[in-house]
Amino acid sequence: LAAGEARGESKRTSKGAGAAFLIGGVFAGGAVDMTSSNFSQTIIGEAVMEACDKLAVDISGKAGQAGTRQVEIEARIADVNGNTVIINAGSSAGVQAGDKLEVHRISRQIKDPATGEVLDTLSDKIGEMVITQVREKISTGAYTGSTPAKVGDMVRK
Repeated sequence: LAAGEARGESKRTSKGAGAAFLIGGVFAGGAVDMTSSNFSQTIIGEAVMEACDKLAVDISGKAGQAGTRQVEIEARIADVNGNTVIINAGSSAGVQAGDKLEVHRISRQIKDPATGEVLDTLSDKIGEMVITQVREKISTGAYTGSTPAKVGDMVRK
């Protein structure tokens, strides 16, 4: 989804005057038919076409940037079988096949002394995984790292 703004102008000037008149207390005036075959040759048509062309270039440029948006993912490892790892995040969390995620081992949790709520988690990177299969709530990937992954390890992108 993108939005843009553009302005178009015609290089010509009008040779005639606009027509408007009052008939029986009702204001009437000339109208421009944008569906006519010669609309693009009119002064307003040229301005509209120029604005549309500029807007198309603007939107087209923004479309290339849409794919660069980073989705932040934080999940936990739910299962490990050798180098195959399953995490508790899937397509509903923005995970896509081919994503490269860092695998972290939690070293310490900082908790609120009054409520016991975890305020922050300190971790060390132990490896990486590449997502190979994605479902709605889980994803499977190939793990590589210096230390074997285990259930509960954190995965981040």
